[in-house]
Amino acid sequence: MNSTQVQLEQLQSVRDSQLTWTDTHARTHDYLRISVTDRCNLRCRYCMPEEGLEWLAREKILSFEEITRLAGLFYDRGVRKIRFTGGEPTLRRDLPTLVGMVHERCPEAKLHMTTNALRLAELAIPLQAAGLAGLNISFDTLDRATFREMARRDRFDHTWAGIEAAYELGYRPLKLNCVVMRGLNDEEAPAFVELTRDREFDVRFLEYMPYGQQNQLQPEYVSGDETRRMIEAAGYTLEPLPWDGGPARPFHVPGHVGRIGFITAVSHHFCGACNRLRLTADGYFVNCLYGPKLADLKSILRGGGSDLELAAAIQAELDRKWAAHPDLTVGEIEVLGTMSQIGG
Repeated sequence: MNSTQVQLEQLQSVRDSQLTWTDTHARTHDYLRISVTDRCNLRCRYCMPEEGLEWLAREKILSFEEITRLAGLFYDRGVRKIRFTGGEPTLRRDLPTLVGMVHERCPEAKLHMTTNALRLAELAIPLQAAGLAGLNISFDTLDRATFREMARRDRFDHTWAGIEAAYELGYRPLKLNCVVMRGLNDEEAPAFVELTRDREFDVRFLEYMPYGQQNQLQPEYVSGDETRRMIEAAGYTLEPLPWDGGPARPFHVPGHVGRIGFITAVSHHFCGACNRLRLTADGYFVNCLYGPKLADLKSILRGGGSDLELAAAIQAELDRKWAAHPDLTVGEIEVLGTMSQIGG
Protein backbone atom coordinates (compact mmCIF):
# COMPACT_ATOMS: atom_id res chain seq x y z
CA MET A 1 0.00 0.00 0.00
CA ASN A 2 1.51 3.36 -1.02
CA SER A 3 1.58 6.50 1.11
CA THR A 4 -1.33 8.11 -0.75
CA GLN A 5 -3.56 5.11 -0.05
CA VAL A 6 -2.56 5.15 3.61
CA GLN A 7 -3.44 8.84 3.87
CA LEU A 8 -6.80 8.28 2.20
CA GLU A 9 -7.60 5.44 4.58
CA GLN A 10 -6.67 7.63 7.53
CA LEU A 11 -8.93 10.40 6.25
CA GLN A 12 -11.75 7.92 5.67
CA SER A 13 -11.31 6.68 9.23
CA VAL A 14 -11.77 10.21 10.52
CA ARG A 15 -14.99 10.55 8.53
CA ASP A 16 -16.42 7.17 9.52
CA SER A 17 -15.57 7.03 13.21
CA GLN A 18 -15.24 10.61 14.42
CA LEU A 19 -18.87 11.73 14.50
CA THR A 20 -18.08 14.14 17.31
CA TRP A 21 -15.00 16.14 18.22
CA THR A 22 -13.61 14.01 21.07
CA ASP A 23 -10.14 14.20 22.58
CA THR A 24 -8.03 11.47 24.17
CA HIS A 25 -9.51 12.32 27.59
CA ALA A 26 -13.03 11.43 26.40
CA ARG A 27 -14.20 15.05 26.36
CA THR A 28 -16.70 15.86 23.61
CA HIS A 29 -16.40 19.35 22.15
CA ASP A 30 -19.56 21.05 20.88
CA TYR A 31 -18.64 24.72 21.37
CA LEU A 32 -16.61 26.67 18.81
CA ARG A 33 -15.11 30.11 19.42
CA ILE A 34 -14.26 31.98 16.22
CA SER A 35 -12.03 35.04 16.41
CA VAL A 36 -12.93 37.26 13.46
CA THR A 37 -10.30 39.96 14.05
CA ASP A 38 -7.34 40.70 16.31
CA ARG A 39 -8.13 44.43 16.35
CA CYS A 40 -9.76 46.25 19.26
CA ASN A 41 -10.91 49.78 20.05
CA LEU A 42 -10.02 49.52 23.76
CA ARG A 43 -6.72 48.75 25.48
CA CYS A 44 -7.91 46.88 28.56
CA ARG A 45 -5.19 46.22 31.12
CA TYR A 46 -5.89 42.50 31.30
CA CYS A 47 -5.99 42.03 27.54
CA MET A 48 -3.30 43.95 25.66
CA PRO A 49 -0.47 46.48 26.10
CA GLU A 50 -1.34 50.17 26.33
CA GLU A 51 0.47 50.91 23.06
CA GLY A 52 -1.58 48.29 21.25
CA LEU A 53 -0.24 45.58 18.97
CA GLU A 54 0.91 45.05 15.42
CA TRP A 55 -2.35 44.10 13.72
CA LEU A 56 -2.61 41.28 11.23
CA ALA A 57 -2.63 42.28 7.56
CA ARG A 58 -6.03 41.83 5.93
CA GLU A 59 -4.86 39.00 3.68
CA LYS A 60 -3.71 37.03 6.72
CA ILE A 61 -7.13 36.78 8.30
CA LEU A 62 -9.80 34.35 7.20
CA SER A 63 -12.42 35.50 4.71
CA PHE A 64 -16.14 35.17 5.41
CA GLU A 65 -16.29 32.21 3.05
CA GLU A 66 -13.37 30.48 4.78
CA ILE A 67 -14.87 31.06 8.22
CA THR A 68 -18.24 29.73 7.07
CA ARG A 69 -16.69 26.63 5.53
CA LEU A 70 -14.78 25.83 8.72
CA ALA A 71 -17.78 26.57 10.94
CA GLY A 72 -19.79 24.13 8.81
CA LEU A 73 -17.12 21.47 9.16
CA PHE A 74 -17.16 21.81 12.96
CA TYR A 75 -20.97 21.88 12.92
CA ASP A 76 -21.27 18.70 10.89
CA ARG A 77 -19.41 16.86 13.64
CA GLY A 78 -21.51 18.07 16.53
CA VAL A 79 -20.77 21.72 17.33
CA ARG A 80 -24.00 23.36 18.46
CA LYS A 81 -22.76 26.61 19.97
CA ILE A 82 -20.66 29.14 18.06
CA ARG A 83 -19.29 32.33 19.56
CA PHE A 84 -17.81 35.20 17.57
CA THR A 85 -14.89 36.83 19.37
CA GLY A 86 -11.89 39.07 18.68
CA GLY A 87 -10.14 41.39 19.46
CA GLU A 88 -13.40 43.22 19.17
CA PRO A 89 -15.61 41.38 16.66
CA THR A 90 -17.77 44.39 15.81
CA LEU A 91 -14.71 45.95 14.17
CA ARG A 92 -14.91 43.34 11.41
CA ARG A 93 -16.58 45.07 8.49
CA ASP A 94 -20.04 43.74 7.58
CA LEU A 95 -20.14 41.42 10.60
CA PRO A 96 -23.92 40.83 10.28
CA THR A 97 -23.27 39.36 6.83
CA LEU A 98 -20.85 36.83 8.32
CA VAL A 99 -23.29 35.96 11.11
CA GLY A 100 -25.99 35.38 8.53
CA MET A 101 -23.73 33.14 6.44
CA VAL A 102 -22.80 31.01 9.45
CA HIS A 103 -26.43 30.88 10.60
CA GLU A 104 -27.52 29.59 7.19
CA ARG A 105 -24.78 26.95 7.12
CA CYS A 106 -25.26 25.92 10.77
CA PRO A 107 -29.00 26.38 11.35
CA GLU A 108 -29.26 24.48 14.63
CA ALA A 109 -26.26 26.14 16.26
CA LYS A 110 -26.79 28.85 18.86
CA LEU A 111 -24.84 31.92 17.75
CA HIS A 112 -23.37 34.17 20.43
CA MET A 113 -20.82 36.97 20.53
CA THR A 114 -18.42 38.47 23.05
CA THR A 115 -18.07 42.24 22.69
CA ASN A 116 -17.15 45.43 24.51
CA ALA A 117 -20.46 46.86 23.23
CA LEU A 118 -18.99 50.13 21.94
CA ARG A 119 -20.69 49.60 18.56
CA LEU A 120 -23.59 47.52 19.79
CA ALA A 121 -26.17 50.31 19.85
CA GLU A 122 -25.90 50.52 16.04
CA LEU A 123 -25.34 46.81 15.35
CA ALA A 124 -27.66 45.04 17.80
CA ILE A 125 -30.63 45.03 15.40
CA PRO A 126 -28.86 43.82 12.22
CA LEU A 127 -26.93 41.20 14.19
CA GLN A 128 -30.11 39.86 15.74
CA ALA A 129 -31.80 39.79 12.32
CA ALA A 130 -28.83 37.78 11.01
CA GLY A 131 -29.28 35.11 13.67
CA LEU A 132 -27.25 36.23 16.69
CA ALA A 133 -29.03 35.15 19.87
CA GLY A 134 -26.80 35.75 22.91
CA LEU A 135 -24.22 38.27 24.05
CA ASN A 136 -21.36 38.37 26.51
CA ILE A 137 -20.42 41.98 27.18
CA SER A 138 -17.12 42.91 28.78
CA PHE A 139 -18.10 45.43 31.44
CA ASP A 140 -15.65 45.77 34.30
CA THR A 141 -16.81 48.80 36.22
CA LEU A 142 -19.81 51.01 36.95
CA ASP A 143 -17.58 54.03 37.47
CA ARG A 144 -16.64 56.23 34.50
CA ALA A 145 -13.19 57.16 35.86
CA THR A 146 -12.35 53.53 36.63
CA PHE A 147 -13.50 52.54 33.15
CA ARG A 148 -11.06 55.04 31.69
CA GLU A 149 -8.26 53.64 33.84
CA MET A 150 -8.98 49.98 33.11
CA ALA A 151 -9.81 50.27 29.40
CA ARG A 152 -7.42 53.20 28.75
CA ARG A 153 -10.23 54.82 26.78
CA ASP A 154 -13.07 57.11 27.92
CA ARG A 155 -15.94 55.12 26.37
CA PHE A 156 -18.16 54.21 29.32
CA ASP A 157 -21.29 55.80 27.83
CA HIS A 158 -20.91 53.87 24.56
CA THR A 159 -20.65 50.55 26.39
CA TRP A 160 -23.66 51.26 28.59
CA ALA A 161 -25.70 52.36 25.56
CA GLY A 162 -24.85 49.06 23.90
CA ILE A 163 -25.92 47.11 26.96
CA GLU A 164 -29.23 48.97 27.12
CA ALA A 165 -29.90 48.43 23.42
CA ALA A 166 -29.19 44.69 23.64
CA TYR A 167 -31.36 44.27 26.72
CA GLU A 168 -34.32 46.10 25.21
CA LEU A 169 -34.06 43.98 22.05
CA GLY A 170 -34.39 40.83 24.14
CA TYR A 171 -30.94 39.31 23.76
CA ARG A 172 -30.92 36.43 26.21
CA PRO A 173 -28.70 35.35 27.72
CA LEU A 174 -27.16 38.78 28.24
CA LYS A 175 -24.02 38.20 30.23
CA LEU A 176 -21.90 40.97 31.76
CA ASN A 177 -18.30 39.83 32.24
CA CYS A 178 -16.37 41.65 34.95
CA VAL A 179 -12.64 40.92 35.31
CA VAL A 180 -11.88 41.67 38.95
CA MET A 181 -8.59 43.51 39.59
CA ARG A 182 -7.28 44.44 43.00
CA GLY A 183 -7.09 48.16 43.63
CA LEU A 184 -9.15 49.00 40.57
CA ASN A 185 -12.65 47.51 40.61
CA ASP A 186 -12.63 44.78 43.26
CA GLU A 187 -14.76 46.78 45.68
CA GLU A 188 -17.52 47.14 43.09
CA ALA A 189 -18.63 43.51 43.25
CA PRO A 190 -21.70 44.22 45.45
CA ALA A 191 -22.79 47.01 43.09
CA PHE A 192 -22.64 44.56 40.18
CA VAL A 193 -24.78 42.10 42.12
CA GLU A 194 -27.35 44.87 42.52
CA LEU A 195 -27.69 45.04 38.73
CA THR A 196 -29.38 41.63 38.85
CA ARG A 197 -32.15 42.77 41.17
CA ASP A 198 -34.59 43.94 38.50
CA ARG A 199 -33.01 42.80 35.22
CA GLU A 200 -32.21 39.44 33.67
CA PHE A 201 -28.49 40.07 33.61
CA ASP A 202 -26.05 37.23 34.16
CA VAL A 203 -23.21 39.00 35.97
CA ARG A 204 -20.03 36.90 35.94
CA PHE A 205 -16.91 37.69 37.92
CA LEU A 206 -13.73 36.54 36.18
CA GLU A 207 -10.32 35.98 37.70
CA TYR A 208 -7.52 37.96 36.10
CA MET A 209 -5.46 35.50 34.03
CA PRO A 210 -1.81 35.73 32.96
CA TYR A 211 -1.23 36.80 29.36
CA GLY A 212 1.63 37.82 27.09
CA GLN A 213 4.51 35.83 25.65
CA GLN A 214 5.73 34.93 29.14
CA ASN A 215 3.89 36.07 32.22
CA GLN A 216 3.10 35.17 35.79
CA LEU A 217 0.25 35.72 38.19
CA GLN A 218 -0.30 39.45 38.54
CA PRO A 219 -0.46 41.36 41.86
CA GLU A 220 -3.90 42.61 40.78
CA TYR A 221 -5.23 39.04 40.84
CA VAL A 222 -8.30 38.45 43.05
CA SER A 223 -9.62 34.92 43.49
CA GLY A 224 -13.25 34.10 42.90
CA ASP A 225 -13.54 32.95 46.51
CA GLU A 226 -12.40 36.36 47.71
CA THR A 227 -14.93 38.12 45.48
CA ARG A 228 -17.67 35.86 46.76
CA ARG A 229 -16.78 36.61 50.38
CA MET A 230 -16.90 40.34 49.63
CA ILE A 231 -20.39 39.99 48.17
CA GLU A 232 -21.64 37.97 51.12
CA ALA A 233 -20.08 40.44 53.55
CA ALA A 234 -22.18 43.15 51.89
CA GLY A 235 -25.31 41.26 52.94
CA TYR A 236 -26.16 39.26 49.82
CA THR A 237 -27.06 35.58 50.10
CA LEU A 238 -25.69 33.52 47.22
CA GLU A 239 -27.70 30.36 46.62
CA PRO A 240 -26.01 27.86 44.25
CA LEU A 241 -27.83 26.89 41.07
CA PRO A 242 -27.33 23.65 39.12
CA TRP A 243 -23.95 23.72 37.37
CA ASP A 244 -23.67 22.35 33.83
CA GLY A 245 -19.88 21.98 33.95
CA GLY A 246 -19.28 25.23 32.07
CA PRO A 247 -16.78 27.90 33.07
CA ALA A 248 -19.17 29.86 35.30
CA ARG A 249 -20.47 28.41 38.55
CA PRO A 250 -23.93 30.00 38.87
CA PHE A 251 -25.65 31.49 41.91
CA HIS A 252 -28.89 33.29 42.62
CA VAL A 253 -29.66 36.04 45.11
CA PRO A 254 -33.16 35.49 46.57
CA GLY A 255 -35.54 38.11 45.21
CA HIS A 256 -33.29 39.03 42.26
CA VAL A 257 -34.29 38.45 38.65
CA GLY A 258 -30.80 37.88 37.27
CA ARG A 259 -27.97 35.53 38.18
CA ILE A 260 -24.38 35.65 39.44
CA GLY A 261 -21.49 33.53 38.22
CA PHE A 262 -17.83 33.01 39.10
CA ILE A 263 -15.30 32.02 36.44
CA THR A 264 -12.25 30.74 38.29
CA ALA A 265 -9.81 29.61 35.61
CA VAL A 266 -6.87 30.27 37.93
CA SER A 267 -7.94 29.07 41.37
CA HIS A 268 -10.39 26.30 40.44
CA HIS A 269 -9.95 25.39 36.79
CA PHE A 270 -12.73 23.62 34.91
CA CYS A 271 -10.59 21.77 32.38
CA GLY A 272 -12.17 18.40 33.11
CA ALA A 273 -15.42 19.56 31.52
CA CYS A 274 -13.88 21.63 28.72
CA ASN A 275 -15.90 21.49 25.50
CA ARG A 276 -14.27 24.40 23.63
CA LEU A 277 -12.68 24.55 20.22
CA ARG A 278 -10.87 27.71 19.12
CA LEU A 279 -10.30 29.19 15.67
CA THR A 280 -7.98 32.21 15.51
CA ALA A 281 -8.49 35.13 13.14
CA ASP A 282 -5.51 34.01 11.06
CA GLY A 283 -6.85 30.51 10.64
CA TYR A 284 -5.20 28.34 13.28
CA PHE A 285 -7.10 25.74 15.26
CA VAL A 286 -6.03 25.93 18.91
CA ASN A 287 -7.02 23.23 21.38
CA CYS A 288 -6.66 25.34 24.55
CA LEU A 289 -6.29 28.99 25.53
CA TYR A 290 -2.81 28.04 26.74
CA GLY A 291 -2.08 25.58 23.95
CA PRO A 292 0.45 25.94 21.11
CA LYS A 293 -0.44 27.42 17.74
CA LEU A 294 0.31 24.51 15.42
CA ALA A 295 -2.70 23.53 13.28
CA ASP A 296 -2.65 25.94 10.32
CA LEU A 297 -6.06 25.42 8.70
CA LYS A 298 -5.72 28.50 6.51
CA SER A 299 -2.83 26.94 4.60
CA ILE A 300 -4.90 23.83 3.96
CA LEU A 301 -7.87 25.92 2.84
CA ARG A 302 -5.88 28.10 0.49
CA GLY A 303 -3.89 25.14 -0.78
CA GLY A 304 -7.04 23.47 -2.09
CA GLY A 305 -7.36 20.97 0.75
CA SER A 306 -10.48 18.89 1.20
CA ASP A 307 -12.83 18.84 4.19
CA LEU A 308 -11.40 15.45 5.13
CA GLU A 309 -7.89 16.91 5.22
CA LEU A 310 -9.10 19.79 7.37
CA ALA A 311 -10.89 17.36 9.70
CA ALA A 312 -7.77 15.23 10.02
CA ALA A 313 -5.66 18.27 10.94
CA ILE A 314 -8.21 19.38 13.53
CA GLN A 315 -8.51 15.94 15.08
CA ALA A 316 -4.74 15.48 15.22
CA GLU A 317 -4.43 18.74 17.14
CA LEU A 318 -7.38 17.89 19.38
CA ASP A 319 -5.67 14.58 20.21
CA ARG A 320 -2.77 16.63 21.64
CA LYS A 321 -5.00 18.49 24.08
CA TRP A 322 -3.83 18.06 27.64
CA ALA A 323 -5.99 17.01 30.57
CA ALA A 324 -5.63 20.43 32.18
CA HIS A 325 -3.80 23.65 31.42
CA PRO A 326 -0.67 24.51 33.47
CA ASP A 327 -0.97 25.74 37.05
CA LEU A 328 -1.42 29.49 36.59
CA THR A 329 -0.52 30.31 40.18
CA VAL A 330 3.11 29.15 40.06
CA GLY A 331 6.02 30.74 38.20
CA GLU A 332 6.04 31.97 34.63
CA ILE A 333 3.53 30.64 32.13
CA GLU A 334 4.17 30.33 28.42
CA VAL A 335 1.14 31.48 26.48
CA LEU A 336 0.21 31.92 22.84
CA GLY A 337 -0.17 35.71 22.88
CA THR A 338 -2.44 38.34 24.34
CA MET A 339 -6.09 37.58 25.00
CA SER A 340 -7.03 39.76 22.02
CA GLN A 341 -4.83 37.73 19.68
CA ILE A 342 -6.15 34.37 20.86
CA GLY A 343 -9.80 35.27 21.05
CA GLY A 344 -10.22 35.05 24.83
